[in-house]
Amino acid sequence: MLVAAEVKRKGLDVILQLTGRDRNRIAIESELLGALSIDVNKVLCLTGDQPAPDGPKAVNEYNGTGLIQLAT
Repeated sequence: MLVAAEVKRKGLDVILQLTGRDRNRIAIESELLGALSIDVNKVLCLTGDQPAPDGPKAVNEYNGTGLIQLAT
């Protein structure tokens, strides 16, 4: 958010990229509230990359569509 705030301060447009991978609702809502507090109102919602087959299991409480619903 610090970089986004600096970009906004310089008068440029900011698009927040938000992924649901390995994050729960509280973490996602916190990031959205932080973005709103600095007047970032454009969000790109993505599910996130899938982990390697031999790696740890992904935690995907929200996919891209779920993130859109949560953000609106």
